Amino acid sequence: MYTHYILVFPLFIMYLAYFMYISYNDKLDKKSEKRKVIASMVVSILCYIPWIFTLIRQVSAINRTYIHTAKLSGDVLVNYLTCFVLQDTRQLLDLVFWKFLVFVLLILIIVAFITEIKNFKNHEAFAIFSGINIYIFTILLASFFVTFMFKGITVRYFVAVIAVLWLAIAILLSKIKNYKILLVALILILALGVHGINTTVKDINYHNQLGIEQKDVIVDINKPDNIVIYNGTYNTYHFLLNNTEEYSLRDYTGDNGPSYIVEEDLDAIMDDHPDMNVYLVSVLYNVKDNDVKINDNITATKLSQQGRTYIMKLNKKAPADENSTENTGENETI
Repeated sequence: MYTHYILVFPLFIMYLAYFMYISYNDKLDKKSEKRKVIASMVVSILCYIPWIFTLIRQVSAINRTYIHTAKLSGDVLVNYLTCFVLQDTRQLLDLVFWKFLVFVLLILIIVAFITEIKNFKNHEAFAIFSGINIYIFTILLASFFVTFMFKGITVRYFVAVIAVLWLAIAILLSKIKNYKILLVALILILALGVHGINTTVKDINYHNQLGIEQKDVIVDINKPDNIVIYNGTYNTYHFLLNNTEEYSLRDYTGDNGPSYIVEEDLDAIMDDHPDMNVYLVSVLYNVKDNDVKINDNITATKLSQQGRTYIMKLNKKAPADENSTENTGENETI
């Protein structure tokens, strides 16, 4: 959805790297090459101009309707820098051993490039140098700018630069003469590849099972006598739950007219419909139990999960006795 916007960063890095390549390569016709680069930059800018207005609308809609993902942090950066071979993770210590191996591989690639650069032709050295830098600096620049624009980025936005990095690695490994470095690099790539394939298969099976469970839940609750409350998830689930009476905790600025009532007070919705089943569709973090405390009066029972989006049945607590001792545990943030 936003990958083509993220590509602005690798384009910037690529043009900068090529200007450096032109400056230091005396075999090139510098004036002719610079004119070609400038013409290419002009075409790229013209291609992006129509998307600027779309981007403004998307940023506005996201700020109103989406749950913001994780902000820039060390955990997030490590996750992005290792995503070319590892699965998406949330915590720094998730898959810590495999992340360590990924950084060993990256360092090995950089060291091999520096020590073997004399054996490369100019265009080969440029391809490897720019490929490594496009990957690393795209992640650093995009993480900083995009996080503070509207929301955290996700791994899928880096698919294009991941391909560029692997191309650079392939060119490097095909040219290096130090067979010890080559052997270690191939062993690391093989180990990480086997781990990645194994993890991917498990993830596919896991998410397929979650999808089947969620489909059954949606079919069961998509009835006129049920209430569904969206917390930033209306645009995703409305068309699956459009037979219900719909509420939203926030306004939605979509192209089509909304079919919900905006109401921020969960207690008010439940009090107004004491005889109806009420469900909440929301993005939640760190949900470890099936029963979640929403506030002092409402608990939620988890029915299904897809990623970090949960469908839960809300339950109103019976009025507490004045002399009873209440649980002071923290509420789940929605």
